[in-house]
Amino acid sequence: MQKVSWYLNRIRVMSIREILTMRIYRFLRDILIKPRVKIPKELLLDIRPFGDEQREFYLTHFSALQKDIAREADSVMENRIKLFGAEIVFPKDIKWNRDFRTGKIWPLQKVNYHTFQAGDPKDIWELNRHQFLSALGKAFFLSKDEHYAVKALSIIESWIEQNPAYRGINWTSAFEAALRILSWLFTLKYISSSKALTPAKYKKICESLFRQADHIRRNLSLYSSANNHLIGELTALGLIGLSANQAKWSAKALHLLKEQVDLQLHPDGVGIEQSPFYHAHVMEYNILIALALKERGLILPEKIRNGLERGSLFLQSILAENGRPPQIGDNDSGEVLKLSSNYSNFKSILNLASFITGKNEHIQEDIQLDEKTFWLIGGDNFRALIERGKRNETNKAVRFAFPSGGYYILEKSFAGAKVRLIFDCGPLGMKPMAGHGHADALSFVLYVNGLPVLIDPGTYTYYKNPFWREYFRGTAAHNTIRVDGENQSEFAGEFLASYHAQSKCLEWKEGERVSGVHSGYGRLRNPVLHRRTISFEDQSHILRISDTLETRGPHLIEQFFHLNNHLAITESGENSFEIKLPQRMMTVRMDQSLKVTLYYGDEIIPLGWQSKSFGLKERSFSLAGRRRIASTTTLITKIYF
Repeated sequence: MQKVSWYLNRIRVMSIREILTMRIYRFLRDILIKPRVKIPKELLLDIRPFGDEQREFYLTHFSALQKDIAREADSVMENRIKLFGAEIVFPKDIKWNRDFRTGKIWPLQKVNYHTFQAGDPKDIWELNRHQFLSALGKAFFLSKDEHYAVKALSIIESWIEQNPAYRGINWTSAFEAALRILSWLFTLKYISSSKALTPAKYKKICESLFRQADHIRRNLSLYSSANNHLIGELTALGLIGLSANQAKWSAKALHLLKEQVDLQLHPDGVGIEQSPFYHAHVMEYNILIALALKERGLILPEKIRNGLERGSLFLQSILAENGRPPQIGDNDSGEVLKLSSNYSNFKSILNLASFITGKNEHIQEDIQLDEKTFWLIGGDNFRALIERGKRNETNKAVRFAFPSGGYYILEKSFAGAKVRLIFDCGPLGMKPMAGHGHADALSFVLYVNGLPVLIDPGTYTYYKNPFWREYFRGTAAHNTIRVDGENQSEFAGEFLASYHAQSKCLEWKEGERVSGVHSGYGRLRNPVLHRRTISFEDQSHILRISDTLETRGPHLIEQFFHLNNHLAITESGENSFEIKLPQRMMTVRMDQSLKVTLYYGDEIIPLGWQSKSFGLKERSFSLAGRRRIASTTTLITKIYF
């Protein structure tokens, strides 16, 4: 019944055109017509390899990183591959269709990965993205040790042998093919001078890349599926189109990428999926296309350039001092292209966007450490970008209000404590599915002196554990209020919302206060309207949170606060809790009418969990205050610094 229900809800968000021209047509096409691609006789991809000047620059400028590169590459040589933050040891001959957690094999036939019991498709896809190949490529390029290139080529060749075209889990998703294409293309840039890369092997790899790109062309994530996946697919299609002299492919990719800018980006620069992490992915895809065009002397569409400028302003504004944005919405801990493990990928995106747009406002102060930007733009451009950054060190462009995306930032210094709060009163996510949005209306995250204190617990899982998927994107896992145990928005699948809470800002005064409202509980038999105002009280060094729930009927209300698991919390009085921060204390005093419980890793309710990396969850502290109401009620929470 759950499967039937999912299909019915999925169909509801599709247009008639999508059902006819994409779903039914593709279904019949794949049954009646065997996929074929006409590969050009003289297929030689224009890879544009890294050269001796780039090697010499790296060995001089990034000499401190060489041991790290060798260490990463040697791990891959031994089939010790890092996935989702953990190192997995694979047998000598990696089976690309075997789930590394369950040991079960995904068959070379079409299966429903939502229900098939071989394992979590996210696991098999993460391995088959081949993003670890860059470590081998870099090690060969810098050392000229052929063993690294031989290993990289053996991995690619074994993948081609084990994954016949259009068959199996690794040909199911056009998006996964796109990420694999990016990994292979950049690995070839590193190992192009290897003796092991014979003409026959090169031809075989180029043909596979061509087939995978054609598979993307035939299966683009259009209509209701057109989220960041479509941008990734178009990027891979465009890069292969440019490299293989397939003008129709590159023209189609550029046309759709340009068309998607305003569909995937709010006017204020916020990513329309309401996830900073996927927003960064979309920016990086556009950056890769922009660099490929620039390298070939072609013009970047102004709309894409403008989108990078707008997106940079938002990303810069919400970055924490650790170089990461808050965990708002989904986060699968992934990267588009892994070319560095020693520098924030988000800061690299800002540096690269600055290179493309010509704007200096988002060049990072520590750009000289940005290995990824160096690999993508070369030594001379990298040196020039460093100099541009020096001319603009004290003039970083930031904004504190993003009305279209619904994010507002409050900052204040209290007795040496820099307090920073990011408030969410925006849309659930990208319509119609809102697949990566969380039920987090009127939630917030709080930093003190750059340290995340009150947090969004994260994402943890997508497919194979619906209990935890439901928790981490649910209202209870956010610093907001839940009514009658119901989420503010209703979900009907892993990436499908059937009811979207509507939020809006009521008042905004920079550095002082923000107020918002959402109508997610208007669907209840006795509707509830939740209004929240957050304000700084300067004289008393207090952050005041006022929650008003307007209703005429009986309800159970629950107020939640989630704590970074690096911090300790102790009860210091009735509904009062002290949080120990470096060199200071912070006190959370919840409304006296609530019955407050402190949770730590409760698996039944559940509460008290944090996921800092996809696939991993850790115990943390959560505060939950509960009471029953029968009429309009206001709760006052005070946070003392």
